[in-house]
Amino acid sequence: HDDRNRFFDAAKALLDLDTDPTIAVATNWTRGLAYYVRRHFRNAVANKRSDRMHDGMGFLTQHLAITSDYERALQAMDAQVCLPYWDFTIDAARYNLSGWEQASLWDTDLW
Repeated sequence: HDDRNRFFDAAKALLDLDTDPTIAVATNWTRGLAYYVRRHFRNAVANKRSDRMHDGMGFLTQHLAITSDYERALQAMDAQVCLPYWDFTIDAARYNLSGWEQASLWDTDLW
């Protein structure tokens, strides 16, 4: 479960980066978790015609871009970390969009 701990440690470092400037100095990375949350919310708006994150072709391109950048941020905290792949279609079929917390992504055996 070392991979899992490394992942969560890197994610925690990104969370702490917003309030602890020494992390940015040590890792040479300046965008903390709040940046990615703001970026997602800024591009995902209530007006569907203006939603660049969830409407039309923007869904794939915008989510790929933010996910790729977030993975680079995690790797700035720990070079051995990567985002786990989650095939949501398997869990969506199994749980019919309810009981998501039972999804394989959250299973400790996955890590």
